[in-house]
Amino acid sequence: MNEQRVIWILDPTVLKQIRIPEFGWIELGLFLCTVLFFVAYLFVVHVLDRRFAGFTRRRRKEEDLWRRLEPAGLDAPQWEALRALAGTRREGKLLEFLADPVRFESRVQRAHEAGEARELGFVPKLRGHLGYQSDNYLVPLISTRQLLPGDSVRLSPRHPDRLSHHYGTVDAVDGSTFTIRLGGAGLDPADLRAADMDLFVMRGQDLEHRFPFLPAGPPGHPARITLRHALARLDRTPRQIRLPLLIEVRYEERTPHGRAADPLDPEMAPGEPGRGVLYDLSDGGFALVTARAHAPGKLLRLTIPLRRPGKTLPLQGRVANCRPLPHGRFMVHATLRGLDRQQRHFLHQVVIHEQNRRQKTLARIKPRRAKAG
Repeated sequence: MNEQRVIWILDPTVLKQIRIPEFGWIELGLFLCTVLFFVAYLFVVHVLDRRFAGFTRRRRKEEDLWRRLEPAGLDAPQWEALRALAGTRREGKLLEFLADPVRFESRVQRAHEAGEARELGFVPKLRGHLGYQSDNYLVPLISTRQLLPGDSVRLSPRHPDRLSHHYGTVDAVDGSTFTIRLGGAGLDPADLRAADMDLFVMRGQDLEHRFPFLPAGPPGHPARITLRHALARLDRTPRQIRLPLLIEVRYEERTPHGRAADPLDPEMAPGEPGRGVLYDLSDGGFALVTARAHAPGKLLRLTIPLRRPGKTLPLQGRVANCRPLPHGRFMVHATLRGLDRQQRHFLHQVVIHEQNRRQKTLARIKPRRAKAG
């Protein structure tokens, strides 16, 4: 019979054979210095790699910028005007200024407002070579000076009282003003005097940019409006295109039942019905002008009357925010709920199709009342 020998690791005779080296302060200091040297080495390598990558990117940007500036054929006085605009005489800083469309357009706007733009007549040509015009979707649209003739725009009232939405196109752009052409009879002079509107520039198929509405004076013709150039607010990002509507609708606020579990049920008890004006609609939500406030989180159900007799579109949305308007009314913004992916895609296609149709016909969207009953 084979004998098996087992050596326990905690056997005192075994532990006596293990010698743990003794570290003094000198050895400990050398160990820490080695670790710190290795960490410092990795840090220096990381910093050098970042600096080299940044230098390479800057060099490529400068080379690309020079390729775009060369066809512009700027002369010495124009380069001096650019250096004065950038506030620097260093070539590297000047190229950084020209490579940043936000800084460039903001500084050009300030120069025009301060009356320092007499030597900047070449800037529109330079803007085209830099690619900062509205047809380049890779750069932000922050100034109306970037617009081109033919761009689609819309004038929309901030407070929907008796105003209507107007579609139009950019007709001409110069250094201090630009002109838009509206469809139909154009803008009512009373609406122009109120100037309580927003200018939306449609870019691509799904984005719109908001600009302030700044009339340059009384219009020579209601369908041709001349506006002063303005900058978009940098704290507002472009929003998804919304289909402007002014339709009188009936709606109701859904409130929870009496039991605690019922708020989890999408079917909630109907509240007091009300009437409102549907201000705009997208595949993500809608805006409703109402006579009373609605708390965020509440569900609103409404039925939109379509142009076909007897056809309606039921919608349900959760209130995101509610802000007061003049004359005791409220603007309620709600996000759509209860739509599956196919329904949302269909609604998106409807919005885009109707938006394109309005832009082609330069439609004027007037208030539409719901039929009695």
